[in-house]
Amino acid sequence: MKKLLILHGLNNKVEALHELGKSFAGEFDVIYMKLPHHSEGPLSFNIKTTLKNFRNELSDVLIDDPYIISYSLGCTYLQYFFEKGLIDFTLEKVIYLSPALKTKFNLARLRFLPTYFPLPSFSPKEFRLRSFCYWGQYRMLFELTKKLELNHYPKTFADPEDELIRLEGIKYRPLNREYLSYGEHHLSFHPRYFKNNEWEELIREIKVRFQEET
Repeated sequence: MKKLLILHGLNNKVEALHELGKSFAGEFDVIYMKLPHHSEGPLSFNIKTTLKNFRNELSDVLIDDPYIISYSLGCTYLQYFFEKGLIDFTLEKVIYLSPALKTKFNLARLRFLPTYFPLPSFSPKEFRLRSFCYWGQYRMLFELTKKLELNHYPKTFADPEDELIRLEGIKYRPLNREYLSYGEHHLSFHPRYFKNNEWEELIREIKVRFQEET
């Protein structure tokens, strides 16, 4: 059976994308990968070490040549590795969801915050790791998005009015989701946040895309 790797986003649990994974069960062996520092505290956070360790972990999974669906910060990690030539993988087998590739916020200010600091999450509360997020994760997002200028991106799905990311220069399919008061646009991918039949259309389009690559 073909393998499908799913990467979550900033301050998410892997459970945030379980409904997405269920939509591919039976056709794919679904693998969920946890982003660095998303189940333990940042006792020794270091960007270079974090990147190296996560790249090694990712490379082990890529040996099985899976398809990949990545969300938000997970896209940022992947795009950084692709850009720097740190992993050898076919971009056409990857799909991005609301990719946090070019941030709109000046996240550099977060370097003045203590290690633990209460920050709002863009994820619905039932999918948050905790009620807070530490600044190292935001620093990672800022550092990785500063110079992402690749001309070729994987297939991308995003909200045209997303308040977190810039979409200029990136080809994407627009999604018009229902908005909630906590995290108006940049939401986890779950059927309850989509209008009409958009969720089913999204899953169907992804499956067609993957069939084209087999």
